[in-house]
Amino acid sequence: MTQRNYNYSKHLVHPVTLISVSDGKNENVATMSWVCSVSSNPPLLMVAISPNRYSHDLVLGAGEFAILVLSIHHLELATLAGTKSGKTTIKWDLPQFKKVRKEAQFIKAPLLTGCRAALECRLVDHHAAGDHTIFIGEIVGSDYNPDVQPLILFNRRYFEPGQFIADYP
Repeated sequence: MTQRNYNYSKHLVHPVTLISVSDGKNENVATMSWVCSVSSNPPLLMVAISPNRYSHDLVLGAGEFAILVLSIHHLELATLAGTKSGKTTIKWDLPQFKKVRKEAQFIKAPLLTGCRAALECRLVDHHAAGDHTIFIGEIVGSDYNPDVQPLILFNRRYFEPGQFIADYP
C-alpha cells in the first residue's frame, strides 16, 4: 500500500555536500543533501534550500555559491555544518573549519581542502518548489580530486563507497 506523506528521501542515496556562500559581509557553510546536475552544456547544477534556512537568503544576495563534495575525512565537518545554524554560529570561524579553509578562484565563498570536488557556481535562476527553493547555478570553476573517496549519506547514515560491481555502459 502506498502511503502519502511518506519520508521517501531516506531511500535516496546522496553524496554528502556542503554549500558555501558569502555575500561579502556574511559567510555560511551548511550541509545540503538535495544537489544534482541539471545540464552539461552549459554546466548547471541545482540545490534545493528551505526559505527558513540561513543560507537561502545569502545565496539570493550573493548571486553565487560553492558546492563542496565531501570526502570520508570530512565527517566531523558534515555533522557540524548540518547541526549548527549560521544564524547563531559563524561556522567558518570554528577551528575545525579554519584549518581546512581555502580561497576560491572565481567566487567570494570559501572552499575546503581535501574535497572530492569543489564547484564554484554563479546563480542563474531560482524557483519556488513546494517548501523549498531550487537554486540553479552555472559552474564557473571546479576542482576535482579523483583519488579522494566521497562521503555518502543513505537512510541518515554515513557510508564510504563500497565494492566495485561493473562499469556503466
